[in-house]
Amino acid sequence: DYWEHLEWEVVDDWPALCGRLAGHRFWYTSKTASHPYTEIAYQRGDVLVFGCETKGLPPSLLRENADRALKIPTRGAVRSLNLS
Repeated sequence: DYWEHLEWEVVDDWPALCGRLAGHRFWYTSKTASHPYTEIAYQRGDVLVFGCETKGLPPSLLRENADRALKIPTRGAVRSLNLS
């Protein structure tokens, strides 16, 4: 119902994807980050990076990009967000 309106792809090679998107701003989402996602002035071409529903993004990736890690809060009884 909405897939034809999206530009998306599945990738298996994170370094290759980062290289292809060089020059774009990456934002890494997590419920454990400290900077709220609502306080960013997003720009055209920004890349939003989400982890898997059960574990989120790897802690090492969040540590390496702490200045670009955005908090998406969840309610106490909810362990994750469904991206769909």
